[in-house]
Amino acid sequence: ADTGETVPGQILVAWDPAWATIPISDLAESGLDEDRASQTWQDAHNELSKLSGLEVLDITPDYGIGLLAVADGQESAEIERLSRLPWVRYAEPNYVAHAAGYPNDPFIGDQWNLRRVGAPAAWDITKGSYSIVVSLIDSGIDSTHPEFSGRVQLGYDYVNLDYDPSDDYGHGTHVAGIVAAATDNATGIAGLAPNVRILPLNVLIQVGSGSYANIATAIRRAADSAAQVINVSLGGTSYSQSLCDAVTYAESKGALVVAAAGNCAMGGSECGGVANPSFYPAACNGALAVGATDHMDGWAGYSGYKSYVDISAPGGTSSDQVWSTLPGSYGFRYGTSMATPLVSGTAALIWTLQPLYTPAQVADLIQNTADKVGAFTYTSGRNDYYGYGRLNVLRALRWASQ
Repeated sequence: ADTGETVPGQILVAWDPAWATIPISDLAESGLDEDRASQTWQDAHNELSKLSGLEVLDITPDYGIGLLAVADGQESAEIERLSRLPWVRYAEPNYVAHAAGYPNDPFIGDQWNLRRVGAPAAWDITKGSYSIVVSLIDSGIDSTHPEFSGRVQLGYDYVNLDYDPSDDYGHGTHVAGIVAAATDNATGIAGLAPNVRILPLNVLIQVGSGSYANIATAIRRAADSAAQVINVSLGGTSYSQSLCDAVTYAESKGALVVAAAGNCAMGGSECGGVANPSFYPAACNGALAVGATDHMDGWAGYSGYKSYVDISAPGGTSSDQVWSTLPGSYGFRYGTSMATPLVSGTAALIWTLQPLYTPAQVADLIQNTADKVGAFTYTSGRNDYYGYGRLNVLRALRWASQ
């Protein structure tokens, strides 16, 4: 049933010139002849009143549409009556629209990353669903943070081997805020998919490192726990069959693994001392690998560039970072870790609209609706720096809503 807000006591009716005796004026000619336009308006007003049997509140003969007055509570009955008449093209309520505004979260003005991907307009389509679960393979989460109230599922801590994946490092909570911080709660920030549930699985110790064994197990656990999206904002430079098998397993269970392409473009001690090495699990078949862009859609110079990079999203730079949640507070970070949850959030929103999509269909939609930004040539639709382009969540959701 239609539950849209309407103006009481009013309905709209449009007439078919082939059946109605109500005149439709020529807009251009009427604009040149004020007397003729006025007479056409009066003739149409009188004829519409006679044919409909209702008071005419307004009429636009140029477009063949009139606004009619009806008794309060009789709108549906009059619409049904008029719709049966041969001269009526359609009759409908006079619906009410509201300005599409930003959420009331006080820090949303600092979230340039959300504006860059079209999030505010995308929220008019959907903000996600409580039925969708996004698992964060990370350093855990501050489950007491007001941004996540009522939406954190029972997770697991693979470092301390308990069911309390509290965040001792801060990375996981920052990622969680980008995906799913609450909106319109007059607090802090807004997440891209604020209505989804979060499954936190801690695999990182306090200094931000973790074992492949724990990561692979956590990916499988997330898939077995019915998570549709598995966000992996971490990785390593060594290939592992076990890790890539976990990605394949997750895909077989209907989950999409979204993984950071890494911050190793220029090398560094955490990159094995090699510039631009392969980064896993992003490099595993089946993972959706995410690179990072800056505020102005430039390639972030630290972001790994490889043939497996599928998509890019705002990750910020050292001088222009991404604002999100931290344990007990808010703060800045940057990297492909911050770009990845934007893609995960988009996947969650797509699945809200299209729950029967496969992981491959969700990934394809994200890639096919991306913006071709930056200075690098897109050969066959992609390049190694941006993948298929910079994420555009608004365009992705418009396609999904079709």
